[in-house]
Amino acid sequence: MKSYYVYIYFDSGKDDEPFYVGKGQGRRCYSHMQSWRLDESKPYNTNPPLIRRLKRILSKNYEPTVVTVDCSTEVAAYELERGLIDLIGRKDRKKGPLLNLIDGIADPEATVRGIDYDYCREVWENWCKTSA
Repeated sequence: MKSYYVYIYFDSGKDDEPFYVGKGQGRRCYSHMQSWRLDESKPYNTNPPLIRRLKRILSKNYEPTVVTVDCSTEVAAYELERGLIDLIGRKDRKKGPLLNLIDGIADPEATVRGIDYDYCREVWENWCKTSA
């Protein structure tokens, strides 16, 4: 059985500002920081603002704080990712600090069930308390 989680990057050099939310399994939450992924000219790098932010952080000899929350299913992870992106807000829409360029992957099952924003708020508040 595969386990899924949602991860969030905080910029520890900028008052722990959140700047990216993603869904993953295994070591996915660290994959954005691998040196071969930091080349903006490569076709697999579809989020240049995220790559620039990570390069800036890593050039200052620190890494973002990565926090994860386990999810019971992939659908639950999709729902939580979308809910947190919506709750925290995307920078490109001038609604928050996140560098996400999409609202998360639209999973058909998650769309039918809807997003539990109360749960998303609870997760976000717990992360805020933990990082304070």
